[in-house]
Amino acid sequence: MVRKSLYLPLFLLSLSVLLHVWLSYSLQFIPWPEMLTYPWLISQRYKLYKDIILPYTPGLIYLLSTYYRITNFSVASLHFISIIFFVVTDVMLFIVSSRMHSIKMALYSVLFFVVVMFFFEGNTLWFDSALVPLLLLLIFTISRVSRTQENIGPIIIGALLFGSLIVIKQTSLVFILPAAIAIKNKKHLFIFICCAALPIIMLSIWFWLQRIFPEYFYWSWLHPLFVHYRLPGFQLPPTAAQLVGVLVFFYTAFFIRKNI
Repeated sequence: MVRKSLYLPLFLLSLSVLLHVWLSYSLQFIPWPEMLTYPWLISQRYKLYKDIILPYTPGLIYLLSTYYRITNFSVASLHFISIIFFVVTDVMLFIVSSRMHSIKMALYSVLFFVVVMFFFEGNTLWFDSALVPLLLLLIFTISRVSRTQENIGPIIIGALLFGSLIVIKQTSLVFILPAAIAIKNKKHLFIFICCAALPIIMLSIWFWLQRIFPEYFYWSWLHPLFVHYRLPGFQLPPTAAQLVGVLVFFYTAFFIRKNI
């Protein structure tokens, strides 16, 4: 049963989510071709990494492929599932912020996120944006681990979340650093790494059974980490206007944080 003190915050959260949905449908949506073409090719029995080059781990593509079987291959369908990701992100941001800070901070965080993402061309679905809901859960779980070192449950949950992030995009490996700092117990850190490896091992076994593990390993790991970043145009430094925009928005966020 919802406490009466939560009625107003939940009402304001609902308004923020509705604003997010309205802005997404009102402003220009960016339908990245990869979010449609890769799932469509899979539906035509093409195999990732063998028949189709994909420089990412395949979690999001397989999710979209399953989703399009239920709906259809269209920009409208892509926009709809993007909205679902937006709404889940808003709700997770509210839950995590309210648990780690306060309900007031959570409402400001959601509203700030809703407004800022459109200034940074976030009205789209891409591998990075698909990570955000799981990443928020991981941050919350790891924060609990840092407070209760004796509880093994958050460590296992956080590890599985971390492994799922890597299945969506391999560069999520960088989050092992803050996780290792938060988990001070070496035994618990070992358990975390072993559990986090489970989704990756299962994915590797799947490609091994399809006899395309070497192709998967090269295109999702070796090529992007050691080859792709050297290609011309891959590394594009931000423009002066982009830097100013980032500084303005994050200074505003810092100001709000200090005054709440």
